[in-house]
Amino acid sequence: NAYYRNGEYKKQNRKRLEEWENKASAFIGRDYIGNYSFAGVMHPQTKIIAEDLRYMKKHHYIGFYSECTMDFASNFLNYYLLARLMWQPDDDPEKIIDDLCTKAYGPAAGRMKAFYDLMEESFTRCETVGIHPGNIPDWYSPETIAKACRLLDEAESAAATDGEKERIRYNRTGLEYTDKVLTLFRLYRRLCDAGLPMGIVGYEPDYPESESEYLAKL
Repeated sequence: NAYYRNGEYKKQNRKRLEEWENKASAFIGRDYIGNYSFAGVMHPQTKIIAEDLRYMKKHHYIGFYSECTMDFASNFLNYYLLARLMWQPDDDPEKIIDDLCTKAYGPAAGRMKAFYDLMEESFTRCETVGIHPGNIPDWYSPETIAKACRLLDEAESAAATDGEKERIRYNRTGLEYTDKVLTLFRLYRRLCDAGLPMGIVGYEPDYPESESEYLAKL
């Protein structure tokens, strides 16, 4: 649950879930690992996934399923780790990811692990409650995207085989898409701030008070 990047939300939700333990002996979890609200943007949440599955195992969950969308180029790491940990929730997620990077990217494994770590750190550091189009631009700064691009450049240069290079190019597709969506919603925000009724969920516009202020915001 990507909402768990906000500690207070996680605390309140876990309290509510645990109150149900007095009413039932087993549960099935449903999540939104790939919900449409993410707009297909990268949202690596491997630490949240690993901790949440261990929590569910401890609290009598006997099954789990999740929504997903066609965002594999952006978020395949979430799906891969989720599939592995659903079999063995207590496995070490870092070892699983290290093994994946080694087998998928060969000598570029270190650069790709740094890429995933960079994006996850930026995404989880943003503690806005909710996943909405209006707060997507807060997830990654232009500097973070630029650094991620450099890491992929270095990874592709280090890769030894055509297969490794092709996988990195596939990941680059997800990053490039993410960058375009961030740009789109930043522009939407500017239009909102200029007074246009765009109605973007998750963003409170800073409306102009005068014509000159309106023109300055365009």
